[in-house]
Amino acid sequence: VAVVGAGVNPGFVLDRLPAFLSQVTGPVRHVRAVRVVDTSRARPALVAKSGAGLDEETFHARADAGEIGHVGLAESAALAAAGCGLEVDEVDEEIIPLVAEEEMRAPLAIPRGRVAGLQHLARAYFEEREIVRLELTFAAGASDPHDEVELDADPPVRIVIPGGLAGLAATANAVVNAAAPVVERTGLITVLDLLRPTSPPDPETLPNVVEARDLERGWTTVERARHGERPRALHYIQALATDFFPL
Repeated sequence: VAVVGAGVNPGFVLDRLPAFLSQVTGPVRHVRAVRVVDTSRARPALVAKSGAGLDEETFHARADAGEIGHVGLAESAALAAAGCGLEVDEVDEEIIPLVAEEEMRAPLAIPRGRVAGLQHLARAYFEEREIVRLELTFAAGASDPHDEVELDADPPVRIVIPGGLAGLAATANAVVNAAAPVVERTGLITVLDLLRPTSPPDPETLPNVVEARDLERGWTTVERARHGERPRALHYIQALATDFFPL
């Protein structure tokens, strides 16, 4: 039996997606991921945890009590770091109220000066240097809803999903698509485990017949090639040459 928590956030946009993108880069130095959601037409539970309609004093009191904000953002920061091969020794969070500058009438009525939503930040550090920054905005009337992931790496990577992934539909699909890999595992796993095949491909599923031992040998080569501490070009150059000047 295996257990995994799957979803779009947490579970994909701010943790698994950065880890997935890191598979096509060199060592990652910093991860920044953003999700902006307009809660004007969101489900009541999401509106409630955004603090919409509250005064600022009540907002801060409820945030301190853990009644407002996004559950799992700090864990997503730690997962994103782990998936990108980064060590973490500290994670912190900050919840900032976003106040309506003018009265909002429909579809969600919010008086001017009341909270329209929040920005929830999670930051992961290693040796006092920020290595992961997650920015999550839930607000009525939020401008430019989108998802964004940016990796400071070689080469750098940045993707933007205009409008952002549809929360409910994406969550349902994430759960359904996790079913097959989960049944092949045991114990408590994370969404990062869903990125990794459990075993070499089955020869019977390939167009050409390949000996199982050849597949196993090839899969071992793949694992070594993707190892976080694998030798890189400069290691070989320094071992082969006493003097090296890059052009």
